[in-house]
Amino acid sequence: MRQHLIPCLLLASSLAFAQAPQLLRSVVGPLGVTEGDTFTIPNPRSKFTYPTDRQVVIYFEWDASPAKYQLAGVWKQPDGKLASISDIAMETPTRKLQAYWTFDLAACMPGGVWQLDVRINGLPAASQAFEVAVPAPAAPTPPPPVAPPPPSALTLDQIYRLAPSIVWVYKLDATGRRFDTASGFVSGKGEITTAFQSIDGAANVEVAFADGQRRPITGVRAHSRLQDWAVLTVDTGSAPPLKPAPPTYTVPIGERMVHFSVENDARAIAGIAFGDRWPLQPPTSPAAVGGPLLNPFGEVIGIIGGSTTPGVRALDRANASPPGSSTPNPASPPPRCLLYPPPPQRRSPSPTSTPPMPSPPTTCLTPTSPAAASSAK
Repeated sequence: MRQHLIPCLLLASSLAFAQAPQLLRSVVGPLGVTEGDTFTIPNPRSKFTYPTDRQVVIYFEWDASPAKYQLAGVWKQPDGKLASISDIAMETPTRKLQAYWTFDLAACMPGGVWQLDVRINGLPAASQAFEVAVPAPAAPTPPPPVAPPPPSALTLDQIYRLAPSIVWVYKLDATGRRFDTASGFVSGKGEITTAFQSIDGAANVEVAFADGQRRPITGVRAHSRLQDWAVLTVDTGSAPPLKPAPPTYTVPIGERMVHFSVENDARAIAGIAFGDRWPLQPPTSPAAVGGPLLNPFGEVIGIIGGSTTPGVRALDRANASPPGSSTPNPASPPPRCLLYPPPPQRRSPSPTSTPPMPSPPTTCLTPTSPAAASSAK
């Protein structure tokens, strides 16, 4: 008996080992529920969309002999590359062998058809494909704009470095003789801004730059006799233009400003304090008329104007100055200021040669309120 029994037992064991588990079914869905010994997927489907779906659950069931089994789940990406491996060691006392795997979805995973391959005891046992749609990541929200730091006030040494943008404006008579001197500044390429009285009554006008170059103007681009400003066309060479203050800039009452005065035929920096009116304090030389008024940041906010009586400066130069002299009449009223830039609606073309006309009053003008400017004559 034993001689026959042992071979029979060995033969039965070999047949049982050779009988691989037979797949009965596989189900895939977003959620699985366990009830006793039964595992179900209520809403089976094979397409998933992140982030609406957060996981994939795949269930397998085999017909297998009662035994111990080693199961391995191999997750593959749409391109066939290995994503992960998860192992399960289990023993079934019946012929029902069942297992399920859960795979978490993420925004960083590639979209497409994924696949779970299952191996039992190292042999292929099942495979289940499913499709995952992952929307393209939204563009990152740009950070809120950072407000630029407020500008720092310049020192007087820094402001004095702006002097290469300041020019002399010479009035010439028909013979080419200079009979009056005023100031101006480079406001753009090929453009000089000054007071209108700086050119009033001149047969020709010459501009002298900080580097010693002298050039005649080629035209008057725009002017206003009443508001006492003029924009001259001239070759400015390499002279840098001054930067105007932004339109939103307001002048606080009591703010200290800076302008270039003239002392002993040389330019000097002078301070100015504003109150309800706009007279210059301390008073400046008439030769500084037409120069820029600067805020603490070196930006142009005004033009130095002259007398408040039309024609006074021109008459002073004609009657009180000896031939060949540009010395101002000491009886001339002290200069005042007008705001820069001039209102564009008041800028009108003007011929190059301006006939003698009464000098306009010195005014403090705001670009947005011409009426208020007129009241400050």
